Amino acid sequence: MIAAKPVTSRPKMRNDLQQTDLKDGCVLYDREKEMTYTLNITASLIWSYLDGNLSMEEIAEEIISLGSSDKNAIWQDILHTINFLEQNRLLERGSV
Repeated sequence: MIAAKPVTSRPKMRNDLQQTDLKDGCVLYDREKEMTYTLNITASLIWSYLDGNLSMEEIAEEIISLGSSDKNAIWQDILHTINFLEQNRLLERGSV
């Protein structure tokens, strides 16, 4: 089950991660843990908005504005991605 997050939280990516963009997503490298994480194209798009300036609700609105019409699916993707990133400590502490 995906844990609920406040829609007003402003998730922020850690700025010490190395990112390599791919045609169909991106790879994140955490030097501290010596771990790599592969994000698919959807998770990579969500990741690109995690600068700490946008709330999760605003991120959903941005993605919808790109032409996606299934708001429920977008929310599920955002929650799943944020949970994955949080569990792997790829977000700034306290940003979610």
